[in-house]
Amino acid sequence: ALASAGIKYIPIKETRKFLTRKIDSAARRKLTRLTDTFATRTIQKYIARSFTDNYGTLVVSDENLAGTSREFCLSGRLYPRLSERLRILKKCTAGYNVNIFFSIRNYVNFFPAIYSEYLRHNNYISFAEFFRGDVHVFSGWTQITGEIESIFGAGRVHVWQYESLQENMEKVIENIISSCSVPLHYPDKIVRPSMSEKALDEISHIGQYTNRAERKALINQIMSEFPKGTRYKGYMPWSEDE
Repeated sequence: ALASAGIKYIPIKETRKFLTRKIDSAARRKLTRLTDTFATRTIQKYIARSFTDNYGTLVVSDENLAGTSREFCLSGRLYPRLSERLRILKKCTAGYNVNIFFSIRNYVNFFPAIYSEYLRHNNYISFAEFFRGDVHVFSGWTQITGEIESIFGAGRVHVWQYESLQENMEKVIENIISSCSVPLHYPDKIVRPSMSEKALDEISHIGQYTNRAERKALINQIMSEFPKGTRYKGYMPWSEDE
């Protein structure tokens, strides 16, 4: 259906391999002011190859383009290298008509979610160690979206509410490919289990793992065995007052 509408979607694994990791690497090396770097040339060539005569629109989607949960834990800031990443992305997409779609989530659920994501890829630490609320200077969504608009322009940035996007995903897709005449068929939704209090308790006792693949597999298994739901209460670090 996407192809018939002239749209090409790059799968997440491919996006991370050819775009996200290279942009992250360039941002770490502070290459945003250089016009002739290996990283930017590689990304530009990849984007150019992704367009063919049959495609007029390229869709790239990856939450890690903005930043990662590990960066938040280490720096105490949300998306600390956002500007550097976006400047590189803008440079690599020069000459193309670029629109940025950014989804924001309520803070109460957002921070436990990125803590859960952090635990999937790193050794266990408590939420208090992860969040460190006494030293955090949290840039609210207004500041984050303002950063994006300052680089790409307000007319190019479209902000979605995460909760609303989840409920209306099929309508959003249909609006994006409104020119498509082929009937759309949606696969069963793939939902990754949310972390429950029981799962977190099990994870806190598995010890330190040096093999990342083994650790990630074990944590995913625990989250699948003790998913948030009617049987297991979802993990929530906040009190009513907070």
